[in-house]
Amino acid sequence: MKNKFFTCLLILVTGCVLLFSSCIKEHVTGVTLNKTTLGLLPDESETLIATVYPDDATNRKVTWKSSNSQVATVTDNGLVTAVTDGNALITATTKDGKKTATCSVIVDYRNKWVGEYMGEHMHIFVARDGTILAHDTRENTIFNVSVLSDSCLRIDAWEVKINADGCFKHYDSQHGHLQCNGNIRGDSINMISTYTSPGATSKDTFKGKKTSK
Repeated sequence: MKNKFFTCLLILVTGCVLLFSSCIKEHVTGVTLNKTTLGLLPDESETLIATVYPDDATNRKVTWKSSNSQVATVTDNGLVTAVTDGNALITATTKDGKKTATCSVIVDYRNKWVGEYMGEHMHIFVARDGTILAHDTRENTIFNVSVLSDSCLRIDAWEVKINADGCFKHYDSQHGHLQCNGNIRGDSINMISTYTSPGATSKDTFKGKKTSK
């Protein structure tokens, strides 16, 4: 009878401990997003993923908000949809603790060309009398393309004006005579850059395929 009493008491105490433990809340300490910047084309969508810390937080819910829904909208599940050209800031806020994380969204037709390209880079350096001083061809050359302001792209060291059809050009007379022109068609890029100085001419050609977004 005595053993039975102690057994019942142990079960009761254990149950109380478990009940008390279940009532203890683990509060949120932070939140991060899988991307801090996002480039989209109009009508393009991508889902942002919010990770709430710690892993055993009791309330892991987040709310989503766009600073400019005319440029980009966001759903309760973090699905971002681009509407038109412009900038918007997507903010994820935890229900518990009001911790926040943000992602800057740029909606621009030029984003379709942003990324890494790999291809052939040929460099020719010609003296004024026509003598070839250097001729170098390199395979598997990596070029990176990023968006600049004023309808420009940066193609490694070159800044070029580009239109919606993917054709680009650049001309600079302040540093010798520099001409750069070419086009981006789908996932391929073609470029010719010619620099003319008083004593020689340097010409670079590049053809490559996109390897990443």
